[in-house]
Amino acid sequence: MGFTSVVNLIINLSVQIAVINIFLLYIILYNMKLIQGSSLNTMRLSCIDNRPFIFDIFLIDNKLHIIGPGIPGFDINNLSIYNDDNKLILKTNYSTLKGGEPIMFLIYDCINKDSFINIEVKYNDEIMSFNISNQYTVQEFEHKLSITTLCFNDYELFPMWHEYYRKQGIDHFYIYYNGIVGDKKKFFDYDDVTLIEWPFKYWNSYRRKKLSSVHHAQPAYLNHSLYLFGKKTSEYIIYCDLDEYLQTHCGIKIPNDMITIKQLITERPNIDVIRFLNLWAETIDNKIPTSFPDNFLVSQHIQKVERTKNLYKTSVVKCISIHSPHPIWHKKTKFNTIPGMFFHFYNWSRKFRKIHEKKPFILIKPDV
Repeated sequence: MGFTSVVNLIINLSVQIAVINIFLLYIILYNMKLIQGSSLNTMRLSCIDNRPFIFDIFLIDNKLHIIGPGIPGFDINNLSIYNDDNKLILKTNYSTLKGGEPIMFLIYDCINKDSFINIEVKYNDEIMSFNISNQYTVQEFEHKLSITTLCFNDYELFPMWHEYYRKQGIDHFYIYYNGIVGDKKKFFDYDDVTLIEWPFKYWNSYRRKKLSSVHHAQPAYLNHSLYLFGKKTSEYIIYCDLDEYLQTHCGIKIPNDMITIKQLITERPNIDVIRFLNLWAETIDNKIPTSFPDNFLVSQHIQKVERTKNLYKTSVVKCISIHSPHPIWHKKTKFNTIPGMFFHFYNWSRKFRKIHEKKPFILIKPDV
C-alpha cells in the first residue's frame, strides 16, 4: 500500500470516527423523544384560507381519531373518510363548535388490521390522503402516572417543573411545544420526556365570528394527548401549566408529612379525578428561581371554582376541557373526585400579569 493510500485511509477513518462521535453526542445531548410537527397528519382547506382543518389523525386499536379546531360552519355531512374504497363509519363525535373551547374530535371504526393503512379525507371537493400507522395498546399500562402541558414562551421553566414533579412520582412527561422546538431541545433533555411539536396558532382566529372562546390550539391538544398518550400508556395523567405546582394537601400551607400525588393514587385506587384548586403565589424577591422555593408568598383566598387543574384516571374520561372533564360529554357522569391544591406563580409565564386580591399575600414555609 502506497503512502498516498495510507493517508487517504487515515482521512476516511477520521471522518467516519467524527461522524460517529457527532451521532453519539446527539444521543447524549438529546435523550428525550421528539415528535416533529411535520410528522403530524395535518390537513388544510382552501375554503378557510388554507388554515388547518385537521391537526392530526392517528389510529389506535382499530379506532381512527381525527382531531382539529372548532371551525365555524363545519358540517359533518360534508365530511367523508375512506380506507381504500371503504367508507368508514363514524362511531363517536365529541365535537363542540360553539361555546367554550371549540374542537372537532371524531372517532371512526376501522377494521383494517394492517400495520399501515391508507386513509382518504374528503371535505366538500377537497381531498387529502394519509398513510397511518396502526397502533395497539398493551394490557398493562407502561406508566402509573404521567403529566402533560402545552408550553411556548415559558419553556425555560421546564427544568424546575420537571424536578418538582419527579419528586411527586411522575413516570413520564408528555410536553407539547406550541411551535417548532429548534435549539430549545436542551431545556427538555431528559430520558423521561416525550416532546411533541404542536405548531398551530394558540389563539382562535375566528373570534370575529362571535365564538365565545379564544382558544385554538389548546382544546385539541388536551384530547390529542389524552387519547394518543394518556389512554394508551398511563393509568393516570395530570394536566397543568409550567407555572403551576400541584400538591395533595388542600390548604394554605405545606405540611411536612404531606404525601406525594403518586402515593395518594396508589393508596386510594378508587379515585377518578383530583380537582386541584388555584392559589396565587409569588416569590419574595419577585424573581424566578432555578428550584422550587422553600419560602414564598401566597394569596389568602383559594379559588374553589375558577382555574382548577386536574388529574384523571384515563379509563373513565371521554373528553376533557381546560379546567374539567368536558361538561357537555360528562353531564351525567359521576366521578369519584377529591380536592387538592396548587400554587400558581402567576407572573412566571407572564411577567407583567396582574391579579387583584382583597387581602395581602402571606408568607408560606414548607414546615407549617
